[in-house]
Amino acid sequence: MQPENVNPNDKRTERLTLGEKQRRLELCLTSAGLGIWTYNIATDEFWANDRAKHLHGHEPHEVHTFAEAGANIHPEDRDRAQVAIAEAIQTCSKLQLEYRVVWRDGSIRWLASQAEFVPLGEPGKGMFHGSVQDISDRLRLEGDRKRHEAALGRVIN
Repeated sequence: MQPENVNPNDKRTERLTLGEKQRRLELCLTSAGLGIWTYNIATDEFWANDRAKHLHGHEPHEVHTFAEAGANIHPEDRDRAQVAIAEAIQTCSKLQLEYRVVWRDGSIRWLASQAEFVPLGEPGKGMFHGSVQDISDRLRLEGDRKRHEAALGRVIN
């Protein structure tokens, strides 16, 4: 049911509706701590929101390519990340990857990135649409829980 004062054919109303959708999306992304990104592998076009860039240890103005975005991936995780990306492209499947990034101050953060690869015509051509989230605190808490469970087990036995 449309409110009486809204004309569904009015382009201004349509834009307001899109604006409201954008605000809702931004609220969801911010609340979840998610960054979002897209990457066209054929044209090497890359876009990421400021949060995705920040999570990778970059300033908003610094990243313009997919390679630049991944420059801070921990050296021990780079090969695994490249293999996962290549596999997602080859099999047209989803990308799910947990990896470390090294920030300028030397701190290490764990990120989880999920993306969908959408083929565009020829094999190997397409786009990734993805999200990224900092999971460092979750992994730290899981480690703490395991250590506490082990300590409790030693006390009980």
